[in-house]
Amino acid sequence: MRAQVALVAVVLVACGSSGTPADGGATQDAPSSRVDASASDAGASGETIPVIVAAGSNHARWVSIDGGGTWCSVRDEAPGTTDYDNPNLLRNITYTNGRFVTGSANAIFASENGYEWSETTRSGQWIAQIEFGNGWWVATGGFGMAMRSRDLTTWEDVSAELPGNEASRTLAFGAGTFVTARDGVGWWSSADGRGWTQLDASGGTEVVFDGARFVARPGYDRGHGVRLRGGWPDRIERAEDRDGAAFTTVAMLDESPTRFAFGVAPAADYERERLPAALADCLGL
Repeated sequence: MRAQVALVAVVLVACGSSGTPADGGATQDAPSSRVDASASDAGASGETIPVIVAAGSNHARWVSIDGGGTWCSVRDEAPGTTDYDNPNLLRNITYTNGRFVTGSANAIFASENGYEWSETTRSGQWIAQIEFGNGWWVATGGFGMAMRSRDLTTWEDVSAELPGNEASRTLAFGAGTFVTARDGVGWWSSADGRGWTQLDASGGTEVVFDGARFVARPGYDRGHGVRLRGGWPDRIERAEDRDGAAFTTVAMLDESPTRFAFGVAPAADYERERLPAALADCLGL
């Protein structure tokens, strides 16, 4: 199904200094979590604009079109829970193959513009992350779960191809290879979501592709000239994308943000008359 979001959104402005990262680590100057998206990623011709989407607890999603300074909610409704680690937790979000994609234990969400989302309900284990490559959408997650799809709707369970039952925490794609990072058993690689082999037994639970190689995530997500991270439990912190830049709090939220995806969207989708009125007001359009 596809539903247009119509929400009461608020403008969130800078309100303080940086705090401890959500993962407890220090700020690091390290490679990007994703390569900046280009107009060709949008999957359609025509003018595009940079868009950043954040995901978080209880199916929360927020969108920014000003480089991560202003954040507006684009969740249609709360799922009726208030705690953090429940089946509605969105642990990650990705921009790939022209779409923003995220998933929980209860649903997979996809969007081409960051505010209109299609939903595929599913049951089973929680999803760590979804990536696209070699013609496949691949997801890994809780307790050895792995699955793949051609269309983001019909999924094939390929968990038996990923040895053991250790949970995956992140998934990356680059240079023709998927790599998933798992609890206690390092990084595992596959070309198509099947036939996984151990790549690095000592790898940690957060892996990204920096455009040239797979590396440990530096504690923030990076793109469009900025670095973003979640500040526990309810804030977004932003820094310029340069070594030594200080993180400052730019938003206080009603849910906990987890990760950020940097992409592009058709510029026409962000014309005021095209947007829900509350979202247009929040974005300052």
